[in-house]
Amino acid sequence: MEARGQTAEIMIAEARKAFWVMTGFIAVIWILQIFNWLSGYALGREFALRAWVPESLPDILRCTRNSTISASDLKRHSRRSPG
Repeated sequence: MEARGQTAEIMIAEARKAFWVMTGFIAVIWILQIFNWLSGYALGREFALRAWVPESLPDILRCTRNSTISASDLKRHSRRSPG
């Protein structure tokens, strides 16, 4: 019966570790989001994917700072094709 008690204690300890890992991960996401908000969403403009621009897909693998979308790209890709 003692083995079951040790197993339960191990499971609880693992659950606590998992809880703190998740809490830390969420805290990092919130810190990044607050920084992004304070900077006027500069992270999104510099590192985000651009909708409807397939040329931006390689930016997923390489962090380039000049991956911002231009006004002409916006106009060209904002038009919807008929049908």
